[in-house]
Amino acid sequence: MNVLADIVSTINDHSAGNFTPSHVPRTTNILVNAEEFYSVREDGSLQYPDKS
Repeated sequence: MNVLADIVSTINDHSAGNFTPSHVPRTTNILVNAEEFYSVREDGSLQYPDKS
C-alpha cells in the first residue's frame, strides 16, 4: 500500500468546496508538513514516531 499515493489521490479527488482560492489545501504543503511527523518507508507506508 502506498500511503503517499493514497493521500495525494484523496486530496485531488476532493473539490476546493468551501475554501477560498488563497486557502485551498495544497498537496505539497500537506505532504511536507506530514513528513515532519512521519517518515516514509521504501514501500510507501508510514513509520510512526516513537512516543517514548
